[in-house]
Amino acid sequence: MKASGENSPSASPAGGDPAHDSRFHILFLIWRLHERPTYGYALLKEIKQMAVGRKKTSTIYATLGKLEKSGLVKSHMEKGGARMRRQYQTTAKGWALFRQVRKKMIRGTLREFMKAMVN
Repeated sequence: MKASGENSPSASPAGGDPAHDSRFHILFLIWRLHERPTYGYALLKEIKQMAVGRKKTSTIYATLGKLEKSGLVKSHMEKGGARMRRQYQTTAKGWALFRQVRKKMIRGTLREFMKAMVN
């Protein structure tokens, strides 16, 4: 059973179901695609490997589509081996949003935790 308000589109920056499009995952995708543009399937493998969360392939592609529609990431088709693949990367708008959110959110306990992660 879903909690009240769980399907509220305003609950996540890219819209959609917040159970699938958590702010953390959206920020992770924007950050990751800024660091190194890549394909949706490669992102899914990284998320699983890092234990950042459990995402279905379709959910990652839906989130990337929403981010692209919002102008936060962009994509282009690229030949990858024997087939064409869509490669994603963060836009200037997406990176500006990431920096703005990071500046506002990383305070207090979260800041201490993040510092501990790098030390």
